[in-house]
Amino acid sequence: MEAASSSSTLEKREASKRAWQRKGVATDTEYQVIALNTDTPYVFQVAAKNEVGVGPFVELSKAVAPRSQFGELSQQRHRSLTAVSSIQF
Repeated sequence: MEAASSSSTLEKREASKRAWQRKGVATDTEYQVIALNTDTPYVFQVAAKNEVGVGPFVELSKAVAPRSQFGELSQQRHRSLTAVSSIQF
């Protein structure tokens, strides 16, 4: 019988970089990541934890690039917008 996951650790990195940054621990299957740069591709990896221990990190198959909710004209005026991306795993 498989043990159910009790939490998951989420890490991210820009697709063009090698260093991972820990973003937090989720106790659900959805996690909201904030302070991402718009139109910058990010790669995420997740490691599940249960009563047996922590599993290996698994990299999500595709990079994600958040977009501004304000449209292209606003993006040109506000280049430092904070993007929010919701990751489901």
